[in-house]
Amino acid sequence: EIMMEIGRAYLYKNDPQNAEKYFDQAIRINPVKNILILDLARYHVMNAMQNKDLTSTELPKAKAFLEKYLKSVPEAVVPLKAYTLGLLTRVEMILGNKAESEKLMKLAVAEAEKFGPSDQRLANSLNNLGRLYHTQGKYDQAEPLNKRALAIREKDLGPAHPDVAKSLNNLALL
Repeated sequence: EIMMEIGRAYLYKNDPQNAEKYFDQAIRINPVKNILILDLARYHVMNAMQNKDLTSTELPKAKAFLEKYLKSVPEAVVPLKAYTLGLLTRVEMILGNKAESEKLMKLAVAEAEKFGPSDQRLANSLNNLGRLYHTQGKYDQAEPLNKRALAIREKDLGPAHPDVAKSLNNLALL
């Protein structure tokens, strides 16, 4: 626990190199602490979000940590795996790697399917893949995904929920 807390303290002090050293030690002691790798990834994503000039340096670092987490043992549990794939997808999109982003989004949908056919995480993954297809001009592939996301959201959240409005907007844009 102490290694983890020291690592987090270094992150708060904007010292990710030392944070990583302590996180690595914590993971060696207890492999279940591999979730700390996500703290490093999120740190670099947040830096890029706060300062767009850092995107080209911070997002590749975030990508490396996200990929490291996905390959770590023990394997990520389904919710964290889906979350990590979604975050990695966004990083790839921002970096301009659309083919890789599409591949990862499909994996995120497959992971989200494990939550069940009416889970909001599945609706979000379907919506994200639909948005990607929309930006690529693949409207025939985007439409069924957006319709499925809308159906899940309407059933679970009701017709007046803001996420339902977002789904309707995505369909209207097609």
